Amino acid sequence: MLTKPIAYVVSAVVGLALPALCHADNMYDPASGKLVLPVVQVDATRTFFTSFSRVSINPLVFAVDTITETTITETTGNSRSAAVYTAATAAVWVPEVSVDGRLYQLGLRLTNNCTASICLEPRLDSLVALGRSGGEIFTKPVSSSSTYSCASCHAINESQGFATDGIRRPGHPLQNATRRPDYKNGSLKSMLEAVNSCLTEWMNTTPWKTTDRDWINLFNWLDDQATATSVSPVNFDIVAPPAVLPAGNSANGHALFNTRCIVCHGADGVGTPLAPRVTGTGLQAAYTARRIRTSGRSNSAVYAGLTGGIMPFWSADRLSDTELADITAYLVAGDVAPVSTGGNSSAIPSGCTSNSPKLKQTATLSQRFHGVAGKVTLIDDCTIELSGFNYDGGGIDVRLYGGRNLQFHPGQGGIALSDNLLGTRYDNATLRITLPANVSLADFDSISVWCVAVGVSFGDGKFSPLQ
Repeated sequence: MLTKPIAYVVSAVVGLALPALCHADNMYDPASGKLVLPVVQVDATRTFFTSFSRVSINPLVFAVDTITETTITETTGNSRSAAVYTAATAAVWVPEVSVDGRLYQLGLRLTNNCTASICLEPRLDSLVALGRSGGEIFTKPVSSSSTYSCASCHAINESQGFATDGIRRPGHPLQNATRRPDYKNGSLKSMLEAVNSCLTEWMNTTPWKTTDRDWINLFNWLDDQATATSVSPVNFDIVAPPAVLPAGNSANGHALFNTRCIVCHGADGVGTPLAPRVTGTGLQAAYTARRIRTSGRSNSAVYAGLTGGIMPFWSADRLSDTELADITAYLVAGDVAPVSTGGNSSAIPSGCTSNSPKLKQTATLSQRFHGVAGKVTLIDDCTIELSGFNYDGGGIDVRLYGGRNLQFHPGQGGIALSDNLLGTRYDNATLRITLPANVSLADFDSISVWCVAVGVSFGDGKFSPLQ
């Protein structure tokens, strides 16, 4: 047994408290303040048992206590709690270790500054401070281009169908998800594939690779909370709403809404940065029920029977038809009067020149979401007109966008042409939009009623000359 007196001082960073189920907790005993690495594999022949004594709490100070050479070898490969020696840097690194409920990365630098045959100088770096805590990845927006997180649609666990916050989310809880044999009704075999389906189909962002640190830490954090070695797969049924929706109870629907839909749409459906206002906007019952039951990308390679959009669908096991009818009754109550401008639009002067060869070209808006319909005409060099325009006022930051070849995402050259249209219902309306000063008719050949926050077209068309 060898003794090492060197201490390394590290300031603890206040961060996310983690549950006491972490595998790495086995290396730390809060009662004695001992930090133990049962196996430190240095090379093919030398393995050491190492323990450190905590000599201070704030700041955290650890001193090497004992180092004992052993014959045990580490076989866990890339385990987050395995201590791995890297010859190039002469360092031992443990990806995750929990100390007093906070998650750290532990680095052990080999030195010759001692009388022992091997010296390890410990350093703890807070994973929270490094932005690598799985809990933060679960609860914060997944990227700068998305407002959604895993926690938007999933809880970790539920009791009688509800999470600890009293809410049932559309997605199934994720405790033991890392131990499932397959995912998405058996269509995917790995959890990374399932997570990437969420990232691309629901969160409107890019997929992860096996080496991405966010993926590694999220998986480890979820795996820490598993309570079973193996579990049955989670299956669900995507079903259309009843052909004839039962008469719902609006009062019951109000209570159901505030325990099912509140995370994204807000209390009483007034809207949040995650999803639009859905009360008092003139929603229709059939449309609302269909959106609740079958929303999702219609070209999905994972889910069958979806009808468009990126709102998560509610499967039959997460929401009954009776609950669907009650929520629908609540949402369609208190209809609002639509805006109907109509009138002779040609009487509205724009003061622009009329030199573009594209003048008088028209585009007919396809009918995708939120009741969008109508015709768009290029009036002069800086004015476009929407006529017969219908839109129910829903969405999140909805603007008229120009693009090329029906591509409207800003990364593909999409251009905002108007202010936000959100919140007003239009019925057979006529609107005139003046183009921004830096935009000309030559910059786009297609137009869309575009939901900026989630990158979805509510209705679009490509301009063609008048026949």
